[in-house]
Amino acid sequence: MDGLTQLFWILFYLLCAWVAWKIPSLYIKVLYLRDKIKAKDYEYSTLLSQKKSSEVRLGQISENLAPFLKDFKYNPKKAHFLGNPIDYIIFEENKIVFLEIKSGESKLSEGQRNIKKLIQDGKVEFDQMRID
Repeated sequence: MDGLTQLFWILFYLLCAWVAWKIPSLYIKVLYLRDKIKAKDYEYSTLLSQKKSSEVRLGQISENLAPFLKDFKYNPKKAHFLGNPIDYIIFEENKIVFLEIKSGESKLSEGQRNIKKLIQDGKVEFDQMRID
């Protein structure tokens, strides 16, 4: 074996030894970073949950206060709060209004969209039940 080949193998073995020596410390760093990411992910999930919960509470408060706001275009005395699936039924002189209050980026639920479609299609009835 010539001197250059011997030097190559010595350097190769030194490199292998260095990598073998570094791998455990790198592995420990990877585990540490993984745990740190998990903790941040949990923290993010908790904050996101708290934010959504706050938005829901704000929406519920807004629903109850809506008739007292200046932008409420109906007579508050004629607005009857249901809350679910539609927030208000308003009995005007010449019409009945189903009113859903939304705040922020919230959208109609699937059930609310279905109710809206039924109303638009004229599939609304008046019924009476007699109890004897």
